Amino acid sequence: MPKGTHLDLSNNLLTWLPENFPTLTHLVHLDLSKNQLSDLPEYFGQLTNLRHLDLYSNQLTKLPPSFSQLKSLKWLDLKNNPLHENLAKAAGPCITPSDCATCAKQVVALMKNIQSTQERERQKQLMHERKLEEERKLLAEMERDKIRAAKKAAKEKRRQEALEREEIAKREEELAAMNAMRHEMEQNPQGSSAKTNGNLDNSLAKTKKAGCLWTLWILLVTLFFLSVGFGASLIWIYTGGHLDQRSIERALPIIQRDVDVTMAELSLKASQLVEQTRPYTKKLQENSEWLWEDFKRRNDIVAHKINLHLGPYFCASKAAFFQYWKLAQTQAGRAWASAKPFWNQFLTVMASYVKIAWTWLEANLPVYVDFLYHKSIEMADVIQSFVNNLIK
Repeated sequence: MPKGTHLDLSNNLLTWLPENFPTLTHLVHLDLSKNQLSDLPEYFGQLTNLRHLDLYSNQLTKLPPSFSQLKSLKWLDLKNNPLHENLAKAAGPCITPSDCATCAKQVVALMKNIQSTQERERQKQLMHERKLEEERKLLAEMERDKIRAAKKAAKEKRRQEALEREEIAKREEELAAMNAMRHEMEQNPQGSSAKTNGNLDNSLAKTKKAGCLWTLWILLVTLFFLSVGFGASLIWIYTGGHLDQRSIERALPIIQRDVDVTMAELSLKASQLVEQTRPYTKKLQENSEWLWEDFKRRNDIVAHKINLHLGPYFCASKAAFFQYWKLAQTQAGRAWASAKPFWNQFLTVMASYVKIAWTWLEANLPVYVDFLYHKSIEMADVIQSFVNNLIK
């Protein structure tokens, strides 16, 4: 069944139209004149096929923005309505059909402008609302950051307070330990300290004696090998690489002569150096006593201040040192007991090698051995003479 395109609702005292009225999109001619309509449905503009619209003698003051969508509208009558000024001006008198056609054209154009203005206002309002929402979110985020920072600061403060409490407890423990040690030393000022000092002195004496013997042995072995190496180098140079007995016997007098000349030059330069430095050494010797007395005086002052301010700490450190020294002495004794057989074996092997080398030199190069012996004595005499001159 075909849908109707004409609808006449005039003279019905209508005060409103249903919201679904714009679904009648097939309408081409609509007459709503002589009613009591004060508003049209919001989506009235969906009647896009409408060409003729009669709204004569109603109570309309405005039209919905969707009215701008009535692009097919060719005839419109809005006479005898309390229209707003701009809308009434666009509608005109609507006396002739030409006036009604102009009314339709101008009202649709006006509603397009109104709709555009309203759309811009709506977009502006949306942007304003969006900006307000972003500011609200930013403020909320800043508030959350502030809360997180406050929590973090409170946590850091609690951690610092805990560290301070631990430090205070540690200092109190150290102070209690020093007070207990001071009390013990006041009650027995010589007992444990004297015993510990005696053990320490004995241990140091034994260690010093063993260290001196070991150092002397290493020094002698080193001097021996240096002498052998130096003498062999001289013989190699003066014989041109020929190490037979005859070449060595011819080279030794030349070596002895050059060494004598060198030693004489060294002795002369040493004497000159002693003479040049004698005024300075004499002045240093004259001022050394005053400097030593001044040093002792300053040292006594510093020692008194240290003892006054740091005495308890030194007492605690001394006791700890003795304790650790005793432990280290025990550990070193065990280590030496374990390593002593190997050191004895090493020294025995080294002594055997030195003996073999010396025997070979005496058997094959007796002249060289005698030369080294005499030159060593002469070197010792030169050193002793230099020291004596320096002391004078």
